[in-house]
Amino acid sequence: MSSQFSTFLDSFGIPRTRRNRLSVFSARGRRAGKRSEIPGLSIEPLTTLAGGESLEQRKVMDVAAALVGTALTLVYDDTSPDSVVLTLNGSGYTLAGATITGTASSATSPTSVTAVRAGGTKVLGLTVTGPAAGTQSLTGGLTVGNTGVATSFNTASLNTSLTLGGGSLVIDAAAITLNAASVTAGGGSLTLNGTTTLVASANLVTQGGAVNLNGAVNAKADGVQALNISTAGGAVQSNLVVNAIGGTTNLASLTVSTGSGNVTLGHVNTTGPQTFTSTSGLVKLNGDYGTVNGAFTSSAANLAGNVTVTTGTGAVTFARVDGAFGLNISAANVTTFTGAVGGLTPLGGLNISSGSGSAVLLNVTTNGTANQNYAGNVTLNGIYTTNNRLFTVSGANVTLTGATTVNVGTNVATLSNVSGAFALSLNGSAAANNTIGSLNVESVNAAVTPGAKVNLLGSAVTTGTQTYGVLALGGNITTTNSNVTVLGTTSLNSTANAATISIGSGTLNLAGAVNANAANLQPLTITAGNTSFGGNVGNATPLASLSITGPVTTAGNITTSLAQSYGGAATLAAGNYTSTTATSRSRARRP
Repeated sequence: MSSQFSTFLDSFGIPRTRRNRLSVFSARGRRAGKRSEIPGLSIEPLTTLAGGESLEQRKVMDVAAALVGTALTLVYDDTSPDSVVLTLNGSGYTLAGATITGTASSATSPTSVTAVRAGGTKVLGLTVTGPAAGTQSLTGGLTVGNTGVATSFNTASLNTSLTLGGGSLVIDAAAITLNAASVTAGGGSLTLNGTTTLVASANLVTQGGAVNLNGAVNAKADGVQALNISTAGGAVQSNLVVNAIGGTTNLASLTVSTGSGNVTLGHVNTTGPQTFTSTSGLVKLNGDYGTVNGAFTSSAANLAGNVTVTTGTGAVTFARVDGAFGLNISAANVTTFTGAVGGLTPLGGLNISSGSGSAVLLNVTTNGTANQNYAGNVTLNGIYTTNNRLFTVSGANVTLTGATTVNVGTNVATLSNVSGAFALSLNGSAAANNTIGSLNVESVNAAVTPGAKVNLLGSAVTTGTQTYGVLALGGNITTTNSNVTVLGTTSLNSTANAATISIGSGTLNLAGAVNANAANLQPLTITAGNTSFGGNVGNATPLASLSITGPVTTAGNITTSLAQSYGGAATLAAGNYTSTTATSRSRARRP
């Protein structure tokens, strides 16, 4: 070692016995292979020194001038200081430790910088920072830590905004602190391997590379720090672990957008909104997604596991959703699906609790694993298929914005009050016992399979036809001169005791028997262009009375406790026409 270099190291107070620990190698320099060392740090490999100078001529302080356009590797071990600082400044770098400082500068920064552990058990942390405000740059990438190696850094902090010209950012440490307003990778990816804490709101941006969050991500303070992730086409991946993002401390918000890549996220908790967008890829969800009162928005989504979305008073918006798992939504605001639900792969079930809000649904298909349940106001448009499971709308109103069909197979559909100038079809099997609160729609075609029953708790008002399988009528039926058909039996269940069927010039066809729910309590009044009975009336349970305006054709016995009135041409089949409390009985036979 030259006397000049020894004198230089003496100026830093470095003991002569430890001077073999900083290794600097020159691949093509005049003194190729010559070695000098500083405790705990090695730099390798290097290119030819500028101007062909030797290491002795340039001294250790100036070695970075040789690193124009090359890769720099910093290796730390148990002889290194406890806390090491790497400072980037766009023209070079600074290395700082507890007892050792080496500085360097060059016209152009290295193509990449890698800081790794050589082994050992010492607790060692690394901080990457910049000398001044603003974004620091590297022409290549930055790697901190040894991915997948237990002896990697215990802590790693990124305290400067960073732009990587053509490389990737990889930080591998047990605990990662992100105190950078933005990190941009020009052509590479961004990877955080460890539990990450956001000290400041951060923007992670790539021009096509992936963003990988392979550990939990939390805010420093509840609801203060936000995270925005944007890629031009790369995938976004958050490891599917419990409480992956905001699990310990809520983020203020999470916004993820990508072009052709997929967005894959586990559990996410924020106080504000969550927005996940992929222009031509999918948003893959698995777990719980909660906001305090923020909105939840997702483009086309695929369920990789059971998903629960809870937003308080925030709105929920999905494009199409597929996947053989259950989706549960709780939001006291509007829940909107702008595309089909389960159209490609039926969902395992769909439960929406809207509270004082509402749900807007297009076509929904579930695979029979679980039910479709909607608590709150619901807007329907399309086909809703449960594959033999329940379809339930409870406690609110149903609005049709297009022709709507509900298919429940062998199970039951329950709808509250239904309105809208469109057709409603309800399809169930003979075992089904379906319930509708009331109807004010264009037309209704409900449970027409023989034996399938509809409990109509209120009135049914349509401009078009009404068709039922078996009907339990709890209110009135009204059409605008359109036909009403009941293919099976009809029972009068009105709590007001009176039932009125008024269909103008339309035809009423009650193909099965007609009975009251309680003897002698329910009167029936009919106004129709033509009325046809295909079975006995009041034979099992007598009506209170029967009044018909318009022509009527009967099929057999008619029994009431009070009067029977026929205000048009009557074609009476042979049978008994009986008023049980009248002073006389009338028996008429077909002429």
